[in-house]
Amino acid sequence: MLHVNILPADRHGPFSYIYADATAREAASGLVAGDVGKLALQLSDSTLWVVAGTSPISWTGVTYIHPANHAASVITQDASNRFVTDAEKASWTSKQPAGTYAVGTGFANGPNSGDETLATIKAKLGVTVLSGDNTGDQILPTLSSLGAQAALVSGTSIKTVGGVSLLGSGDIPASPVRMNPSTITENLTIPSGYNAASTGPLAIAEGTTVTLNDNSIWSIL
Repeated sequence: MLHVNILPADRHGPFSYIYADATAREAASGLVAGDVGKLALQLSDSTLWVVAGTSPISWTGVTYIHPANHAASVITQDASNRFVTDAEKASWTSKQPAGTYAVGTGFANGPNSGDETLATIKAKLGVTVLSGDNTGDQILPTLSSLGAQAALVSGTSIKTVGGVSLLGSGDIPASPVRMNPSTITENLTIPSGYNAASTGPLAIAEGTTVTLNDNSIWSIL
């Protein structure tokens, strides 16, 4: 038998007859041949009965078999419960993993997860704008755009040879005369296996040491 809860408003819908209980249904009278096949509701247990015959009156209980499956079209969906298609799932699977990524058109923009932020990079470089095409990685500015020297120039701590700076453009001028100071003012060591020559007379300043290692020669001309 089918046991269902029927709302009062539904009791006079699809049913031809409504009986309080089995006793009332079995005591029914006045049914005619045209009533065969009509449906009756028995309120005491919410079972359904079909008029099987009228001479005498007989009933057949309705047996309901719930289907094993329901078509998706009969399922009510809402904002929290919805179906998705295979195409939608494939699209979601191919999405970029969650995280914060650089965005923009041609220029790096941060912050980038796992990388230095753009603001930090600019602060370390001492610049306010990073330029260049963004083809996977932001191209950093050239040294000249950062204020670096295109060519090294002389300064207060630059060594010279014969008064000529080792830095700058061009070659050190060639000279037929080689000069050396007449006083040695810094400690000097001639390594083993090397020969050295100086033009004298030479003086060694107080507190200054000249060291000759084994197998080294220092000639004063």
